[in-house]
Formats: sequence, C-alpha cells, structure tokens
Amino acid sequence: MRDIMWYPVSLVALTFEHSIAIAEIIVAAVGLMFVVVGWIIPYQQSIKLDKRNRNAELLQTQREMKIARIDEQLSKYYGPILAILQEQDILWARVHEQMGGGPVFEAWQETLADLEINKRKLWVHYVDTYKIPLQRKIVNIMRENAHLAETDITQIALYQFLSYVVGWELLDRQRRDGVPNYYEYHEAVNYPANFNAYIKQTFEKLKQERDKLLEEMLK
Repeated sequence: MRDIMWYPVSLVALTFEHSIAIAEIIVAAVGLMFVVVGWIIPYQQSIKLDKRNRNAELLQTQREMKIARIDEQLSKYYGPILAILQEQDILWARVHEQMGGGPVFEAWQETLADLEINKRKLWVHYVDTYKIPLQRKIVNIMRENAHLAETDITQIALYQFLSYVVGWELLDRQRRDGVPNYYEYHEAVNYPANFNAYIKQTFEKLKQERDKLLEEMLK
C-alpha cells in the first residue's frame, strides 16, 4: 500500500493562489487580445473607407476639371464657331436665292464681268460684307483658342479651312492693293465642307460627354 503524501496547507494555498493569478493573467491577456483585434479591424476598415473616399474625391475632382475644360471648349471655341457657321449658312441661303440659285460661276464664266450685273453686285456685296469678315472671325477664334481644339485626326479639317480662308484673303487684299492676280471674287480652292461637319460633330460630342460626366457626379 502506497504511502499517502501530505503537503503542507500553506503550499496548497500558495499553489491555488498562483493558479488563480495565472488564470486572471490569461483572462486579461485574452481580453486584451479581443480589445486589440476589436480595434485593429475597425481601424483597417476605416483606412479602406478613407482610401475609397479619397479615390472618390479624386475622381470627382477629375470630373470637375474635365467639365470645366469642356465648358471652355464649348463657350470659347466650338460654340462660337458653330454659331458663325450657322449665321453664314442663313445669309448664303438668302443671297443664293436672290441670285437665282445654282452655282455662282457657270463653267463658261471665269471673271466677274461674265456675270449678269445684278448677280455680280449681289455676289460682291456678300463676299465683301459677310463671307470674308465672318471667315476671319472664325480664324481669329481658332488662333486665340488653339489650346481648346480637340487633338484628333479630324483636326485636318481645321488646317483645310485655314488654308482656304487665308488664301482667299490674300488674293482679295492683293486685288485691292493693285497687285495683279487672277482673283475674280472666288477662290481656286474649294470650300472644305468637312470643316462644318467637324465643328458640329465635335460640339455635339462634347455636349454629350459633359452630360455624362454631370450624371456620374450626381450618382
């Protein structure tokens, strides 16, 4: 039969107290761990939310900057040019009707003298009073706001229009200053019809882009 081992009461009490202390430490550590984890998770979520907010603010700022540029393009470049082209179309339609329709110069007509007197007066008045001045207004807009032009392949239309206008003005000014040339109130180069289409299409495209950006900002 084994001998029963007896421990002093004080030793048992001490061991029991140590166990309680260790248990308390463990409970405190676990509690602290939960506190730390409970703080870290919201903190990480806060960081992610803050990052999303910063990205959203950056995106909104980019949209605002893009809208501001489009507004400037519409108000200082494409809008004014389109308005002048529409004015020119209205004026030409009236004058063209007054001249009886059809081409200004028939195939066999090469000089102003070949035109019937009233038709000649109508054409010269239109060119001097409206056509050349309105075209010059467009060129001035293009020159002063060149940074607002859309830089895509269709911009060739801008150069074609500029070449047409400057060429016409050169011949007209030479004629007025007594410099001999072939000018008979018409340019040798045909008017670049794609210029009008380019201006109108770009104007509409920018408006649609602006509306889309505004819609995205309100979401």
